Amino acid sequence: MHLPTTIIALALSLGVSAEALLHPLPIKTTLATSRASRTTTTTPKPTSTFQSCGGFRVNPVNCPKGQICVDNPYVEGCGMACDRPGICVDPSEFCGGFAGFRCKGDKVCIDDPRDDCDPLNGGADCGGICV
Repeated sequence: MHLPTTIIALALSLGVSAEALLHPLPIKTTLATSRASRTTTTTPKPTSTFQSCGGFRVNPVNCPKGQICVDNPYVEGCGMACDRPGICVDPSEFCGGFAGFRCKGDKVCIDDPRDDCDPLNGGADCGGICV
């Protein structure tokens, strides 16, 4: 998700975390099908088809050459910081940054762990990678 810098600054000043801006929760919608009935649906999260890596294991799994291990943005929780497995991704598709580049399709933009720019600590213009 990419938001213009002014919206990010406003959200951060109102106490919205940068994590919530980068990884929003699924949106609940209500569809009125007729006057007598309503249907509530939840936007589905993409199905993960990534190779698992990292985490607390007897034999840790490394990613193939050219890929990096990152926290899985499609799973709630604290990720590899809590010894959960991560996912292997190709870090070549850039997103975010000052220009707010968007990811293609249903991919999400996550912080690039290879740099020291931290969107949770003042780095509103950090670049990311599409997952």
